[in-house]
Amino acid sequence: MGRPSRPQVGIRQSGCGGGQRSTDSHAAGDQGIVTSIAWSPDGKTLASAGYDYTIRLWQPASGQPIRTLEGDHGIVTSVAWSPDGKTLASGSNDKTIRLWEHPAANRFARSKAI
Repeated sequence: MGRPSRPQVGIRQSGCGGGQRSTDSHAAGDQGIVTSIAWSPDGKTLASAGYDYTIRLWQPASGQPIRTLEGDHGIVTSVAWSPDGKTLASGSNDKTIRLWEHPAANRFARSKAI
């Protein structure tokens, strides 16, 4: 009996009106249940939040993970990008909102809980 394959996130973009995208999401590796997803304003990154207390950033073109953001002390229930794409906000059931500053492409600074 072989080793079971690792679950993947499936990303599908469709021609929705107004620049919106349709996304199909399944369990993201070890992330377990995905609770929230958010497209970056430029459409180059998808953020997913999950039950494993992490946020994962994905490259939509390949469907591959780019980075895992850790720092929340509870299930991450929501993610949202700032309009300029330089900050990612996350909310979790540890009663915090974290702001992940994006000083350079694909590099996030430590989060600040507010």
